[in-house]
Amino acid sequence: MPNPVCDNCAPAVELTCPKENLCDFTKLKRTQNAAHCSTYSCASGQMIAYLGLESTAVAGAVCDRDDQLKWKTPGGETYGETLQATCAYREWQYP
Repeated sequence: MPNPVCDNCAPAVELTCPKENLCDFTKLKRTQNAAHCSTYSCASGQMIAYLGLESTAVAGAVCDRDDQLKWKTPGGETYGETLQATCAYREWQYP
């Protein structure tokens, strides 16, 4: 049975693409992990998210079970209630 505490985080919003990259927000996919918590990762490319007042390459995002409605990194850093993210590529990598 899904856990509504970690499956009710708001959908991600598109992060402005860093100028040295090409980005494709449609490659950012929301799924659920084994604990039925919402997660985000890129189907291809590098996930870039707004973290610590700057756009940062990250491994993904998971809806936090302990701090309801907040997104966090797999390592435990908090994004906040709004996840700003996109999938980035160098020009020569873009599919």
